Amino acid sequence: MQEIARGDKEALAALYQAYFRRLAALLYPLLGHASTVEDVIQEGFIKLWHKAHTWQPQRGNGEAWMIALFRHLALDQLRSGKRRTAVSLQSEQEDVAMEDKVVFDAPAPGFPHERERIWHCLNQLEAQSRAAILLSYTQGYSHEELSQHFATPLGTLKSWVRRGMEKLRQCLCH
Repeated sequence: MQEIARGDKEALAALYQAYFRRLAALLYPLLGHASTVEDVIQEGFIKLWHKAHTWQPQRGNGEAWMIALFRHLALDQLRSGKRRTAVSLQSEQEDVAMEDKVVFDAPAPGFPHERERIWHCLNQLEAQSRAAILLSYTQGYSHEELSQHFATPLGTLKSWVRRGMEKLRQCLCH
């Protein structure tokens, strides 16, 4: 990220080559259209080029910062009403394997069991926390939309997500 902040176009090109497929796999479930995914990725790399200097290594690694940037762009695209994947929210009672609906690309280099670790940790969460987190992060649903779906107060839903994310973080860090 520091090389890109210094204006290194080759570093940006290498990052694009290394992450295009992974970003596409992350964004497709949110956006639902390959052309929209490509547009968001292109816009994201332009934004990354202009904002790389704002990345602060002490606040987290560059990959997490970059993925958050792309995810936020995709959510902005959804909220602007341009496109939204038609996804039906599942009720808490339905025993549907979310794993089949969430696309993960190949594991990151140095993390060969990343997918298995993520699902192991997700399965440690309470059902409502897991469902809210997955629908929020993989399908782009807002807390308000999830609150309506689960017929629960917004504050309760946010607590589910917060507690679930804390447990997920603890599990993934061990």
